[in-house]
Amino acid sequence: MENLLTQSQRDALRRALDGRLLALCFGAGVDSTAMIAALHAAGIEPDVMTFANTGGEKPLSLQHLERVNAVLRGWGWREIHEVQLKPKAQTGYSTLEGNCLKNETLPSLAFGMKSCSIKWKQQPQDNFLKGVTRGPNACAPHPLWLRAQASGQRIVKLIGYDAGKADLRRTASLADSDGTFDFIYPLQFLGWTRLDCVRAIARYLGSHLVPIKSACWFCPASKEWELWWLAAELPELLERALFMERRALTGKHSRFDEVEFGASWEWGRRTPSAERCACSCTRLQAIELGLLLIQQPPDDSSWAMAAPTFTR
Repeated sequence: MENLLTQSQRDALRRALDGRLLALCFGAGVDSTAMIAALHAAGIEPDVMTFANTGGEKPLSLQHLERVNAVLRGWGWREIHEVQLKPKAQTGYSTLEGNCLKNETLPSLAFGMKSCSIKWKQQPQDNFLKGVTRGPNACAPHPLWLRAQASGQRIVKLIGYDAGKADLRRTASLADSDGTFDFIYPLQFLGWTRLDCVRAIARYLGSHLVPIKSACWFCPASKEWELWWLAAELPELLERALFMERRALTGKHSRFDEVEFGASWEWGRRTPSAERCACSCTRLQAIELGLLLIQQPPDDSSWAMAAPTFTR
């Protein structure tokens, strides 16, 4: 394998991580994949690696998880554990998508909050490590947690924030630890931006292991090009995302004259606050129109007045 790290980079990782109890949080995207490559190049194997499936992951992301696990097996490393939150049966849903449909709302990111990530990403990974005594998520504590409790050491979560401007801003406002875990961002020790991460994956693992962006296919933070990509590649998932948004906009929490997603905007009018969310009326109309064109090319001018069929 090509030498991926300089000696100073390898030394920086070893100073930060040697002798620590390491739990790597895998997101199936570029940054976390590059983090695994860098740790292997430095000769540092995490004690456990987890991936939380919200039930809304893109199929290509789940395929990437399988490919990365195949690489890990080839190295003789432990595989990544896939975990998923199990809501109580009386909720009537088992995924984040079902949660949103049942409550006629959107993922909390649409409202400037992050409880969707905490509930469906962070919590199941913490449950896997710490164990749960009862309920649908009941499980025994992971051996790493028992080891940490017996030794008095703290588990270090390895998180794939890179050294680009956006991620540096994010981590600058985050604590280095909480009541349970310490947090370290190995890519920032290396000074790797997202482009560096892509290059590192291609060099060390092969270009076929450079993944697509990892996010739920109905994520409110989706860029417009991502929705067009979804329309072309996975139109059935786009229909489900559009159904979720229509249900939220017209359901029990709807406000027809004004919708608040962190800032107010009028129905049908795009503003900077709506740009972050895939829920502006004009964007929905544009994407619906694109979906119609993909599914049924027009043969006359009547296509412009057609209405899409939503599936559940």
